[in-house]
Amino acid sequence: MSKQEQYKEEILKCALSPEIEKLRDSRRERSRIAYDCFNLRERKDRAYCVKGYCLGTEDGSYDLLSILRGVTPSICKKCPDFDDVEVEGDSPR
Repeated sequence: MSKQEQYKEEILKCALSPEIEKLRDSRRERSRIAYDCFNLRERKDRAYCVKGYCLGTEDGSYDLLSILRGVTPSICKKCPDFDDVEVEGDSPR
């Protein structure tokens, strides 16, 4: 199995894990988490902000696995465009 396939498998396990959901819930109690923002999009194994904010690396992306685990880039914590309200017609992640 290639490294990329292993990473995809890890992402799937993480997304479906009840333990990881509990971890996200505990982090939500302290502050907002990027996982809940509807401006966040995933591309392959990276997360991007559709509003154009740089989430961490040169290309503006952040590690998707970290987002799934409830880790939030510092820019998201105070973001004026943070959007955790589902609009009719939007599909949940």
